[in-house]
Amino acid sequence: MKEIFVTIIFNFASIIIFSIIYINLKDEFVYNLSDNSKNKVQIQVIDFIMYASTIQSGVGLTDIMPNTFVSKLITIIQQYIMISSYLLVVYFFLNSKKIR
Repeated sequence: MKEIFVTIIFNFASIIIFSIIYINLKDEFVYNLSDNSKNKVQIQVIDFIMYASTIQSGVGLTDIMPNTFVSKLITIIQQYIMISSYLLVVYFFLNSKKIR
């Protein structure tokens, strides 16, 4: 049960940390929609929280997308952290079942 709470806290912390990073890189993101009128609208904080949440959950579908090398690299780092954390959770879950 402790592993579940640690996993939840880790994922929420990752979302918060990466949301802050993406907000600081706000000029390096663009709307992912083909509608040209959306490009004139400024991306809001909720868009970055949504972006970080969908990347962390593994869905990855949002209205914004990274537009520069740095923003793409940060997104890739978050994806690797997400994949690694889930593999560790599975590993610890399987090991805890073997011990009992």
